[in-house]
Amino acid sequence: PAVAGTPKKGAINYIKDKETYDRSFYTGYMGMIDDNFCDIYVNIRCAKITDENLAVYVGGGITKDSNPLDEWYEILNKSQTMLRVFRQI
Repeated sequence: PAVAGTPKKGAINYIKDKETYDRSFYTGYMGMIDDNFCDIYVNIRCAKITDENLAVYVGGGITKDSNPLDEWYEILNKSQTMLRVFRQI
């Protein structure tokens, strides 16, 4: 639900119909897997650096109880947190 919404099938169909951009690195998973160990995390914030460009990917988990304006401000805050990290490099 944090990635696509709920109910899953309806949310994914809605996203495909309404979004006009590629989510690219918005979400996925990463971690380590071997014969005796598995440590995986869901990636909901990341950045892509190419040459002189920086793209920040963030999103929000919207539920039936969400306030759209609050969610928007949360996304902006997450973006600023990511950008502050890169300003220090």
